[in-house]
Amino acid sequence: MSGEKKATNPFYAIVVVAGIIFTLTVCAYGILMVRAMNPAAAGAGEESGLLAFLDKYGFRVLLIELAILGASSFAAMATDDYWSKKSK
Repeated sequence: MSGEKKATNPFYAIVVVAGIIFTLTVCAYGILMVRAMNPAAAGAGEESGLLAFLDKYGFRVLLIELAILGASSFAAMATDDYWSKKSK
């Protein structure tokens, strides 16, 4: 085994982080939609925090996150050959 450090594609880290954030946002947006279908379960109080933000900007946030995830995935695939050649 050689002592050389293998070059890694930095876009993989972006894909992982963007994927996790997108997944969490989709889950929170899903909770918001389920609560909207059953107003009695939502409680009498006003929404606050993340759910209030997603109620106002949720669809726009999901589209932006999806665009970032798609662009970083494409960049990771497009530069994979470069990074694998660089490590050799």
